[in-house]
Amino acid sequence: MKARKTIGAVMAIIGLFAAVSVVDGSQHEMLVRFGGAAMFAFGAWLGKWFELQKD
Repeated sequence: MKARKTIGAVMAIIGLFAAVSVVDGSQHEMLVRFGGAAMFAFGAWLGKWFELQKD
């Protein structure tokens, strides 16, 4: 269970970093931003950080 939370945390941090650090006006800006936001959401879900998930 600890590995799942660690992997979720790493994915969430990388996704958040990708979503906010892409250069404005770059060629694939929106693709990277949406991909980063999706990766953040999946990492948060995987790490069970949402309140609606119970063990």
